[in-house]
Amino acid sequence: MSEASVWIDDVELQSLGVTVRLGSTEPMLPSLREQTLTVPGRHGAYDFGAYLEPREFELDCVFPRQSYVDLKLQIRSFLGMFLDAYGRPKTVKLRFGDELDKYYNVRVSGTIPIERLANLGQFTLPLTAYDPFGYSVRSSEETLTWGDTVVTFEWNYLLGNDLGGGGQTVQITSAQTRQLYVDGSMVRPTFVLKGAGKSVKISANGKSFTIADLGGATWTIDGGNYSVLKDGSNALGQMTGDFVELISGNNNVAISGTALNFALTVKYRDKYV
Repeated sequence: MSEASVWIDDVELQSLGVTVRLGSTEPMLPSLREQTLTVPGRHGAYDFGAYLEPREFELDCVFPRQSYVDLKLQIRSFLGMFLDAYGRPKTVKLRFGDELDKYYNVRVSGTIPIERLANLGQFTLPLTAYDPFGYSVRSSEETLTWGDTVVTFEWNYLLGNDLGGGGQTVQITSAQTRQLYVDGSMVRPTFVLKGAGKSVKISANGKSFTIADLGGATWTIDGGNYSVLKDGSNALGQMTGDFVELISGNNNVAISGTALNFALTVKYRDKYV
């Protein structure tokens, strides 16, 4: 395994004979979409902040030396990684060897010119992450072990979260405060509550939500998709408050209510600029 390795949907390009050269472009930060307002007769502008634009990658690639007939066959096979059954570009996961624990959701964009020279095929592969964030390959509820091809000693994701992390589901029978660690940027996690409890309130970082009665059902409070499900059915109107946010670092998560006896799992995937 090399720091120069590149994976598309967990298939290493180098294992296919495709060389990715150092001239590839991986931006430090995506372009910014500035939110400003200029007023006639006044200097400068009012600054309303900025948002990240899509992140664009350009991989400088070379197919191995072979006959032009075989080269054409490899090109078609290679393109199949990026197109769906209808021939439309699909979203794939992009990973780099120097950061094995993170991936980007990308798809092919623009054109892919190829130069055939001395039985080599040289081309630039343009990939765009319309969601500009990178994501941890492991989510908080997964059990993590050292020594596989992803979780290495260079991996900086924290093991053993106190609440619902590291594959744990915790049983809540009394009011308490537990801790969750976020390694990257702010995330809105998914809380899964299964069991009994009344006036169940979960809060962190100034935001909280309350469910009047769990009623023995399974509740899924999905902050990422702004949805609330009770046994798989829409129950958004039965939750009051806000979707909880977890910020970078340690987060104190307070749990309260009466007649508490439910299993709690918290699911989220760290994301990075």
